[in-house]
Amino acid sequence: MNKHIAEQVRCAYGDLNDKKYRDLDWRAAEFVSRDEAISIMKRYVPSYNDFEPDLLLNLPEDCLIRLAREGSVCMYVMTDKKLDQRALLADEMSEGVQCLEENKTARIVRLWWD
Repeated sequence: MNKHIAEQVRCAYGDLNDKKYRDLDWRAAEFVSRDEAISIMKRYVPSYNDFEPDLLLNLPEDCLIRLAREGSVCMYVMTDKKLDQRALLADEMSEGVQCLEENKTARIVRLWWD
């Protein structure tokens, strides 16, 4: 696990980790692998509104993820593959995940769960 990014997540989601502060406008300093992102989020953000870390298993295995918090759980996914937005929902009743393509050249997609 990338300890530097894990510590950033712990602080950004401090309200979930026995801290009195949180950062609602935060982005990790670097991208991590999908499996690292899952591991970090399982530890520090095991569940948050419509987000669950295991939903990231539906992302391409070789993608890179920049974890973030923009009010709610957010991340930037770098991949050359098309994402299945429905596979990133916690359940059929979820209001969903917002999937916005940010950069067509590098194919960075912003995901945000409410």
